[in-house]
Amino acid sequence: MSVVKGAANRDNAYRLLDFALSPPIQAALAKLNNVGPTNRRAFEHIDDDAAAKLPTSPENVRNSFALNAEWWVDNRDRVAERWQTFLLQ
Repeated sequence: MSVVKGAANRDNAYRLLDFALSPPIQAALAKLNNVGPTNRRAFEHIDDDAAAKLPTSPENVRNSFALNAEWWVDNRDRVAERWQTFLLQ
């Protein structure tokens, strides 16, 4: 989410962001469409069974990793070549 520089309604845009990122709203969105909330405090509003199925639940985050997009950009050709070699074996 972002607010465009020079936005005519900047203060209202910030209010919308505050609302959308608040724990109760993040929890409600997670219940509607099974996306993991970005606000960790949202899990205080989600029952444990439902939380366990979300990608950003505390349990699942422990088994995740951060994607290094810069590495993939720098190594794309090399990875593609190795992938093709693997497929042809």
